[in-house]
Amino acid sequence: MIRDEISRPRARLRGKALAGGVLAAGILIAAEPVHAHPHVWIETHSDVVFDEEGRIAAINVEWQFDEMYSAVAIEGLDTDGNGRYDPEELQPLAAENISALKEYDYFTYLKADGEQVAYGDVAEFGQFYKDGYLSLYFTVPLAKPVDPRKAEVEYAIYDPTFYIAIEPAPKEPVKMIGAAPASCRYEIRKSAAEADNFQYSEDFWTQQSNANEGMGAMFARPVDVVCNSKSAAR
Repeated sequence: MIRDEISRPRARLRGKALAGGVLAAGILIAAEPVHAHPHVWIETHSDVVFDEEGRIAAINVEWQFDEMYSAVAIEGLDTDGNGRYDPEELQPLAAENISALKEYDYFTYLKADGEQVAYGDVAEFGQFYKDGYLSLYFTVPLAKPVDPRKAEVEYAIYDPTFYIAIEPAPKEPVKMIGAAPASCRYEIRKSAAEADNFQYSEDFWTQQSNANEGMGAMFARPVDVVCNSKSAAR
């Protein structure tokens, strides 16, 4: 699922790349309350994977971490001292990251007719380092394929605590692969925070200091998989 071209994130060096809540020495998941602003920035690509019957069987995810976090995460991982960070050297880190993310549904939330879809375990994953940026890729298999012609399907990729800011890459953020029905397309919606009627109160950020579950969802940009008139009517 690795893309040929990986977009570099815009310069984002605000805050600290590492702070409380570190899990798996690579992914930052808030184990304790933190102030509700991100400490790590990720640009993401995703693929909607269709099976031979035109059903969604999996979501491929690729994250590219910001430059500051990347530099810290790879420290000490060039085990053979050849000046490169080979995929084999990064694989143990990837495995730890995927294990830690399982509890959080891999930060990938897919719904059919408004209900969260169950996943199988992620078995295909890896990491690579290129041009100063660390990337993690993995495939999230659905426990049971979903037919987007019969259900309203949407997914969003985000950290519920907003400790990590995840946003679609500016170039080809989503692809549909496999036997996708000809009628299917995707649409990326604005986040709730981008809605025309959304307003910040003066004490919005201080009220959110417990990094509650609503923060990440508020800033997530959902992807609709539109394959029928019912979906298109949303």
